[in-house]
Amino acid sequence: MTDTTISLKLSIDLVPVTARENSVRKNVSGGVWEKIQAECFKTYDNKCGICGAGGKLACHEVWDYDDTTHTQRLNGFIALCQDCDNIKHIGIAQIRADKGEVDFGLLIEHFCAVNKCSREIFDVNYFQTFAMFMQRNAFSWRPDYGNYSYLIKK
Repeated sequence: MTDTTISLKLSIDLVPVTARENSVRKNVSGGVWEKIQAECFKTYDNKCGICGAGGKLACHEVWDYDDTTHTQRLNGFIALCQDCDNIKHIGIAQIRADKGEVDFGLLIEHFCAVNKCSREIFDVNYFQTFAMFMQRNAFSWRPDYGNYSYLIKK
C-alpha cells in the first residue's frame, strides 16, 4: 500500500476470498469465540478501538499478509463500532447499501471524519485496497494464528 493508507487511523481491510475460511471465528467453538470477544471488548473498555464510539461492537480480527510466502498472520483483535466495522468490511457494506440497509455516503463521511481527510483520500484507499484484494485472491493463504494457535480446532 502507499503512504496514504499506512498513515490512516481507519483503513479498509479486505480478506482475500481464498483466506476467509482461516478466520478465528470459523475455527474455534462458539464458547471460545464468545470469550475472545468478551476479552476484546474489555480490553477496549467497551468502546471502538479506532474512533472511541460506544454502543454495539464487533470483535474484528487483525491480520497481516505476507505477499511473498502467502501467509496471513493474526496480530490480535480490536473492538469496532458498527461504522468502523462496515468500513473494514466495505465490500459487504456495499452489498448492504444496495439493499438499503446501510447508508454508504455516511460510511464515507465516517472514514473522512475519523481520518481527518478528504473524499479523495477515501477514494485512493478504496481503489488501492480493492486492487490488492484482487491480486491476493489469486493465491491460497496459509494462516499463522500466532499466540492464538492453541485455540484453533484441529
